[in-house]
Amino acid sequence: MRFYLSNEKLDNEIVEIKQKIKLSMNGVVADQMKESGIRYKQNFGVSVVRLREIAAEYSPDTDLAKRLWMSGIREAMILSTLLQPAGEMTQKDAKLLILEMDNSELVEQSTMNLLRKLSFAKDLVLDCMNSEEKWVIMTCFMLAVRVYTDFNTEELMKIVDAAVMNASNPEVNIYKTAALCLGRFCRRDPGIRDYVELALDNRLTGNTIAERYVLEEVKNEILFLSDL
Repeated sequence: MRFYLSNEKLDNEIVEIKQKIKLSMNGVVADQMKESGIRYKQNFGVSVVRLREIAAEYSPDTDLAKRLWMSGIREAMILSTLLQPAGEMTQKDAKLLILEMDNSELVEQSTMNLLRKLSFAKDLVLDCMNSEEKWVIMTCFMLAVRVYTDFNTEELMKIVDAAVMNASNPEVNIYKTAALCLGRFCRRDPGIRDYVELALDNRLTGNTIAERYVLEEVKNEILFLSDL
């Protein structure tokens, strides 16, 4: 458990933010998210567009971002990823944040809003790609999609191997992000595209829902690229 010293300015900002969240709440959306398996300590169903508007009203601040994240409230946690200055985040803090994520929305929002902007983003991918933790490996592939141009050929091949290995994983969030990652890597250059195709041909049989999904998604991406 983390504790923070009282800070009147930040305390007031958090009160304001929570009030804005409650005024923008949408109970129907919150219920739909819960039914689909996306769960938080508290969820007001506020749209991401509205959360971006709220974030624009405040200056990025590490202490504010950490307090918002620790609240466990969906909207506050997403705002945290929008208000955390990328240049002030350490690798240790980033790894802790990854370990604390436990649903697909947080993975998507954190990679898009924050993790991809970190100077060590590609190092996070390489550190996480062999994890056995569901949300960690999903974060790895989602982040790889956003920073794939930063990797050298050898690094890309290692991530391709990890993604192909997870293409047989029955967990839908994992095999879908693995497919997205493999498809995006095909855009890098013809050599990587050939490596992806060969890896899929050699290691996947298409005998499971997961493998069929990955093969179809990557095939469609390659066909799309061939038409450009």
